[in-house]
Amino acid sequence: MKQFYALTMKNKKVTLITLSLVIIFLLSSLVTYKTFVRQYLFNDYVVYQSRELSNENIPLENVLIEQPIQIVSNSMTGLGLRFKDVDPNSKNQFSVVVKNDSGENIYTENIPENKIHNDQIYYLRFNASRLKVGTIYTLTVNSQGATRASLITVNPRENEYGIVRNCMINQEKSKQSIAYSVIDGNCFHLRNFYWLIVLLILILITMTYLMYIYNVRLYKASFVIIMLIGIIYTLIVPQFSVPDEYTHYLTSYSQSSILLGEKAFDEHGNVLLYEDSSNTLIRASHPTVNEYVKEYDGLIGKEKFRINQPYISRAPLTLGSFGYFPQVLGVSLGRILGLNGIQTGVFGRISALLLFAVLISYSLKIIPKFFEKVLFTISILPMTLQQVCSYNYDSVLFTASFFLFAYLLYLVYEKEKINKLDIALVTLSSIIIATIKFVYLPILGLGLLIPREKFTLKHGKILVILMLVVLSLGSYLVVMKCNSLFWNVHESNTSSLIDYNTYTVSQVIQHPLREIVIIIATFQRFTADYISQMISGPLGWLEMNVPALQLSGFLMMLFYSLFSIEKKSKMDRNVKICSGLFSMLMILIVILALQISWTPDNSLIVVGVQGRYFLPILPMILLAMKDLLTVKAENTNIILFYGNIILHISEIFAILCIVIGR
Repeated sequence: MKQFYALTMKNKKVTLITLSLVIIFLLSSLVTYKTFVRQYLFNDYVVYQSRELSNENIPLENVLIEQPIQIVSNSMTGLGLRFKDVDPNSKNQFSVVVKNDSGENIYTENIPENKIHNDQIYYLRFNASRLKVGTIYTLTVNSQGATRASLITVNPRENEYGIVRNCMINQEKSKQSIAYSVIDGNCFHLRNFYWLIVLLILILITMTYLMYIYNVRLYKASFVIIMLIGIIYTLIVPQFSVPDEYTHYLTSYSQSSILLGEKAFDEHGNVLLYEDSSNTLIRASHPTVNEYVKEYDGLIGKEKFRINQPYISRAPLTLGSFGYFPQVLGVSLGRILGLNGIQTGVFGRISALLLFAVLISYSLKIIPKFFEKVLFTISILPMTLQQVCSYNYDSVLFTASFFLFAYLLYLVYEKEKINKLDIALVTLSSIIIATIKFVYLPILGLGLLIPREKFTLKHGKILVILMLVVLSLGSYLVVMKCNSLFWNVHESNTSSLIDYNTYTVSQVIQHPLREIVIIIATFQRFTADYISQMISGPLGWLEMNVPALQLSGFLMMLFYSLFSIEKKSKMDRNVKICSGLFSMLMILIVILALQISWTPDNSLIVVGVQGRYFLPILPMILLAMKDLLTVKAENTNIILFYGNIILHISEIFAILCIVIGR
């Protein structure tokens, strides 16, 4: 205690800054809660809602619709239907009945057509205490008179989620399914979720302050900061709200089933999801306030949404296990412990975050001091943390890329002699990168700068680099071949996402001048978007647009870490040149890869490129810019720590307000 008091007195300015930050933060949190969050507490808690609406609606005149409904809530308080083309002046009524499997009426209501708002959800409110979760009931809808109205249906492919079933129209089997919602009380638990986030931010501020006054080394502090901010992002960006996360989760889950000795696929190669996780999949890609309530209920073990049966989903991605192994381990552990779907999903996410935090911490320990702050800042960018804290192969790819970059700089500047362990670590990192996205292998180019005398063999440097490239590409080919054989056996029904002709390699080679024009036009149009998407967003499914102020702030932190110096560092000019050249090479490869795989062959710009694709390259880009400008500074850690934390607090609250306000 005496030591703590002495340190606070020694760091009076920092203590005052921290106290001011805490007070301002708490007051802002309270105001936000009172003026914004509180108004959503008594909204209907929608535990299930049809996601993909169809344009083929079912006319209601002279029609009896019988829709199977699976009960998915322990205490359901209502069902929601979507009507279209209703007449606000009509005196007609729609009869709605819910029947059990014996044909007994459970609920009956006559809805006046003039009480329904067009293309909006109309809720039938009732006590469903007699209804059993997982049981199939029948919802019947018919018009009592003449009407132009129709019921909105869902896209047939939504059947893959297991809960949607085709209806009967006039006692004949239809290919359509009614779009409906299930509500269960209100969103009052949003209050608990909100204050949980506030508490985690307070812990983050406190831990940052303590690590600063106790002069904790950056590599140690980075582990704590990455974990705390990462956990917050894990919660505020719900599962499956990141691009393609649903499919990545299925891939991880299927590999977990194989690891646990469970049946992973049906006869068509589609993933089987068991009761422990099936309930997590029925949720929106673009999260709303309901997702926060669902997440909180799940975390405390009181989730209301249940599907008490396994069901079949779509086929997983044909990618090697390297890209998912931390998520697979986390999901497997959650299933072994008997956790529910939400808890298991969070386990998988945090497993990936933990691996990232550990290896980044080690990378910061070994990397030359002139670049440790830059790598730290890159590692806590919002886009970095979103990808690391979600189901995808980016978490492992970013980890391996940043580690390989740091280790090669360590070998160039710090290590006196290259031993077998060094070669093994670089080789393993290279193989992991190659089997996930081989386009980032040119990071190995930094190895060419390792002084020759550090190798025992005469031509050791060249031999090692060649060996790494051959091993990496060989591993890539082996993994792809194994994947091909595996998915052929399982008859995967995965289909192409595009139905048009893309550019070919021969077209690119045969028309070099056109290619130069296309690349220039692409960067002219999208450079600003690439930078924004690489740094701070939009997050989620490219729909969480945070204010531009955050982007400017994080860019300032990056440049501050890059150009601020406490003492003159020795940096080889060749390192910057080499880093710049290989950075440009990787950027071009990324662009060309998307041109060949995604861009229509008549397009004059490359489409499909996202800023996050450049994150593994960002350290090398900034390394090439090192010392272009220098700013003398003292105690840079305090600016990096507190500057980034303030920016993240504003980013977190921006995301919260976007999601809650939908």
